[in-house]
Amino acid sequence: MTVDQPERGYLRVISERMVLDPAVVASAEQAASRLGVSPQGVSPVLAYLANTIAVGGREVPYSTVAAVDFTSTPPLGPFPDAAGNAVPALAEGEIALNRWTADQLDAQLGDTVRLAYFEPESTHGEVRETTSEFRLAAIVDIAGAADDRALCPRCAV
Repeated sequence: MTVDQPERGYLRVISERMVLDPAVVASAEQAASRLGVSPQGVSPVLAYLANTIAVGGREVPYSTVAAVDFTSTPPLGPFPDAAGNAVPALAEGEIALNRWTADQLDAQLGDTVRLAYFEPESTHGEVRETTSEFRLAAIVDIAGAADDRALCPRCAV
């Protein structure tokens, strides 16, 4: 596990584990509090690799997918739409795509977006691919917080 401070000024805790232990989360929140960061300034991000993102017959392979809580305040927000407005929180079953991905897929708001990915847990060494569907609720311009490469950890290659 590592802790660093990206250019946008927040503290980042990175782990190779998919989910941090509750004790680690509590320690990180306490450290943030001692640094003057309010609980609202703590935002978990879960990043994972999608095998494909698809709309209709078009697809984009091997894309990083990040689950983030959209916020309207820096440094972790806002995530702007094409009009420059902050993208609001997503409801269950909704997804936001960045502008590049939406353009590659010719995706429009309301479209069904399919994500194919390997399940994080395997049974007896068997790898399983799963597909989930979401309604496209927002298209995010790659600007501001959405242009922050530090939101997702770098892959070891």
